[in-house]
Amino acid sequence: MTKEQLDLPLYRGKSIKTKQYIEGYLKTCIDTGANVYWIQTKDWIDYQIDPMSLCISFPDMLDINGVRVFASLSTSYNVGDIMKDDSYYGSAKYINCEFVVEYENCYDNISEGNFEVVGVPE
Repeated sequence: MTKEQLDLPLYRGKSIKTKQYIEGYLKTCIDTGANVYWIQTKDWIDYQIDPMSLCISFPDMLDINGVRVFASLSTSYNVGDIMKDDSYYGSAKYINCEFVVEYENCYDNISEGNFEVVGVPE
């Protein structure tokens, strides 16, 4: 059985070393008491990531075009996918147990709009 068959969430975070976004499966190191996060790619390569850049995507989190949506797990930073619905843009986030798009201090549930992924923050 592969990881894809288990419908595990994918995570995305910015590599501390390369400064590039990495997608894969989350690994943590809590033995030391430090918040150290790693993402393991499908090629079994581990990258230490900046915890403030951590995003999550479940298999059924898709935009109107069927593109996977990554929502920020940080309420302080806009590191989730850049989303567009009609005439406004926002950032995908996971807030209060909901996947939302935040824009101009408002929130819309991702599943209730015609949202489209239009970019990834730098």
